[in-house]
Amino acid sequence: MWHTSMDAKSTTKAVITSSLSSLIIVLGMFVEDLFKSGNLVSIDGLIVMVMFVLGFVSTSFAVVVIAGVPCHLILTKLRFNKLWQYLVVGLLISAVYSWFIQPSNMPQQLQSFSFWVYIITGFVVTSVFWYIAVKPHNKLINKD
Repeated sequence: MWHTSMDAKSTTKAVITSSLSSLIIVLGMFVEDLFKSGNLVSIDGLIVMVMFVLGFVSTSFAVVVIAGVPCHLILTKLRFNKLWQYLVVGLLISAVYSWFIQPSNMPQQLQSFSFWVYIITGFVVTSVFWYIAVKPHNKLINKD
């Protein structure tokens, strides 16, 4: 029998874990900056880094809750359970989010960099979300 349900426990775990997975991107950016400029060695640099990390992860969490979970519910109802299907939706959400939050007066090079950061983050967050919330249920569906 083909059935798909949204498990609240695995979805909650996926929301928390996938949001925290955005730390990988942020930490990578800061390590790169540290090697390039060394500006994060000071207390001021560390405070800025902590504030940025908290902002980035909390934004990731908000986007997952506001857009990701409703999309997960819809995909579940439509019986879409493949990683690529979730990635299409997740990357679209990332691109739309990036488009709407970019200030119009931001330099083009910075806009481009920011867009790719959001896309890569969307890829990582969506993949982790799918792995926790959907993949275990695919095994159950295939056994039925």
